[in-house]
Amino acid sequence: MIRFVELLVVAFTATLLFGGIGCQSETDPGVSNETFDAIVFIDPYCPKCERFKAEILPLLDEMELRVETVDVSTDEGVNRFLALADSRDLEIKQMAPLLVFDDRVFTDIEEMHRALRGEELPVHPLPSG
Repeated sequence: MIRFVELLVVAFTATLLFGGIGCQSETDPGVSNETFDAIVFIDPYCPKCERFKAEILPLLDEMELRVETVDVSTDEGVNRFLALADSRDLEIKQMAPLLVFDDRVFTDIEEMHRALRGEELPVHPLPSG
């Protein structure tokens, strides 16, 4: 929890110093226009992320999905997380492990398993935004 608070303080400070979290446009040089089937948010210091990496990442690989991996232990990763949460008006209490798949956000590994197997789940859909 302390790590999460520290990351939020860093992100808030960066927002104050640099005028907000910006999204690069597709016309910015060096920006990939690649689309992804899933986005995973992980933290190398997160104990739950070890299980996520052992169980969920191999499933995504087996499904041959294009996966973007975001490391939330970095400023860039925190900004990416906050931009996602802000753009979708999400109230997420956990940055990692987190899976965005099929227009839904998952923080529970068991629900991730069920979603990847195609089971119906009572999860929060991403608001259009």
